[in-house]
Amino acid sequence: MIKRRLGWGLLAIIVLIAAVGAGVWAGQRSQPATKPATTATSQSTKHKDAVNRSSQSTTKASSQSQAASSVKQDATNNLTTADAGGGTLAMAITCYASQQVAQAGTHSWQQLYQSYLKDMGTIIMSKTTGKKMAKPGQGVVYYVVPRGGEVETSELATYPSYTLEKNQRINIYQPDESKKVATTVSLKQVVQGVNQAHQAAKVREGGYSMAIADRRADVESDGDANHLTTEDLDTGDTLAKVVIAYGMMRDTNEYWQNLHNYFDENVTLEIVKSDQGGNMIAMPDNSTGCIVYYAPQNSTGGVPDLYNFGHNSADGQTNGDIPDLGTVGVTTGKMIQYINAHGGRAALDQIKLKAGSAFQGF
Repeated sequence: MIKRRLGWGLLAIIVLIAAVGAGVWAGQRSQPATKPATTATSQSTKHKDAVNRSSQSTTKASSQSQAASSVKQDATNNLTTADAGGGTLAMAITCYASQQVAQAGTHSWQQLYQSYLKDMGTIIMSKTTGKKMAKPGQGVVYYVVPRGGEVETSELATYPSYTLEKNQRINIYQPDESKKVATTVSLKQVVQGVNQAHQAAKVREGGYSMAIADRRADVESDGDANHLTTEDLDTGDTLAKVVIAYGMMRDTNEYWQNLHNYFDENVTLEIVKSDQGGNMIAMPDNSTGCIVYYAPQNSTGGVPDLYNFGHNSADGQTNGDIPDLGTVGVTTGKMIQYINAHGGRAALDQIKLKAGSAFQGF
């Protein structure tokens, strides 16, 4: 009986040991089965990271591409030194000076540039004030004035201006400061300043419509009371008398020479519009006479007022009776200089014209 109980006890112990051993074995067998799940999770995380990196790379590349495209587009629209000619150069200098020099004077660079962005501008070319400039450049002063350019020569100095050197350097002046240069810069610096301010498109647009008024032939007073100046032309019938005096001095045609006789006889002549498109200085019979052909200034091209001399007779009309003028004509400045050298104001005293006679406005 005791042996039987021992046998059952031993059997129970053996079964228990076997069960424990089986559990350990089963646990060891089940351990590798959980590793693939961990690996799968790791691989999934790595995949997501790779996707994120790829997305970030694509976004960055796209952003860089857009930035590069923008830079390329800006570079394409930028102003270049080759573009800066004529009105565009004037507009570019006005833009640059409006940013780089101080606000000064009644008519400042900043004020003029802002007005040019709204209304077309005008540049007046003048030689009469060049000798007063600290750095006259090539002798021509470019004045930046409002549209129309209705500024008297004596008032030009109240506007901003610049002069140009042969080496493309630009002397910029403040209003009322002819004896002191605000700054001297290169054309390249001006162009860079415009581009950095992102004003290239506006400068081009304003430059295309910029008017250029050529007053290089203006004559300034030299202190001789008998000498005429350009400003005298705005007084009464002075312009008409200057034209007639010049014609009589230079034109050898019999019609122009006969004017001397009429004036010697104290005859008063009238300037009338002729059928040929010019203004005729009427003779007593009104069928023949001297003709002056007038070509008004072209501000955009910088061409000043021009006068040419011909005559009207029974054989028809002519143009270009003064050989060295051809059919191009002569400026009022050149006429004044010639008259000053041949009598000045006194040469106009004998010319008698009917009241209201004038060359302007036809």
